[in-house]
Amino acid sequence: MFFMPNLPPTKNPIYQDKSRFAAKLLLVALAYFVSGRLGLAIPYFGTHITLIWLPSGIAVAALLRWGYGCWPGIFLGALATHFSIDFSPLLDSSIALGNTLAACRT
Repeated sequence: MFFMPNLPPTKNPIYQDKSRFAAKLLLVALAYFVSGRLGLAIPYFGTHITLIWLPSGIAVAALLRWGYGCWPGIFLGALATHFSIDFSPLLDSSIALGNTLAACRT
């Protein structure tokens, strides 16, 4: 009788290739940026204060769907959104970090 050891399957559903992971991060960043610019198009007060921040919902949905590994996409989307309203780089980076950490806390 032929003995075959129990080997793990070669197609692990947890494993994903690098291009697919990069596509997910790019999708999250793009969705965050587009919804951020949409939210900033109709400001409540000044040029950067809104009543509802739509990208937070996208960030939470991405974290729930794909896990905490998509936080770089959230950070890049937040950074691009805040760089587009032309503030200082330190302030933009701090706000993007705060937006990312707030989404990861949920």
